[in-house]
Amino acid sequence: MPMKHGSAYRERLLGRLVLCDLIWIGLYAVTMVRNFIAVFDCAFSGFAPLSIVLGLAYVLSLLAVDVLVCAAESRSAAGVFMKFWAVCGVLTALSFWEIQGPLADLLATSILLLTPSLSLSWLREWANVNVFTGIVFLLCLIQFIYMAGIFCRAGKKEVSMHGPVGPGAGTVE
Repeated sequence: MPMKHGSAYRERLLGRLVLCDLIWIGLYAVTMVRNFIAVFDCAFSGFAPLSIVLGLAYVLSLLAVDVLVCAAESRSAAGVFMKFWAVCGVLTALSFWEIQGPLADLLATSILLLTPSLSLSWLREWANVNVFTGIVFLLCLIQFIYMAGIFCRAGKKEVSMHGPVGPGAGTVE
């Protein structure tokens, strides 16, 4: 049974979803900047424990976003995240190919800024570059499939504000 569009429960869930999204974006930005500085530090000798803790908090906030999108059955939120993870997946897949020239710089910058590569770069302590890129791609693929499933399921459950729509529905002569 679909929830009514203006139900108080759904509104609370959507409010929590927005708050969790903001936390996820904040952790994404903080871990990305922190790990970017750590990787390009001349005396890099590994990631600090704080980087690993922030990375784990990033993953937990991502899981919380997934749970809240599913609980709220928000078609619009699932659609936005589905597009985000599709772009991340394509960029990560492109990183497997050796691209030369000015396009390579643009691709590298896009990969670093738009994919969770820098936020999860602390995993590179235990995996080589190709395995790490595969992990990031797998994360993007799983997230895309999960959000696509929610998007489709929420689309089937939505009821128009004007009631049932069909041939002859609600016509009075």
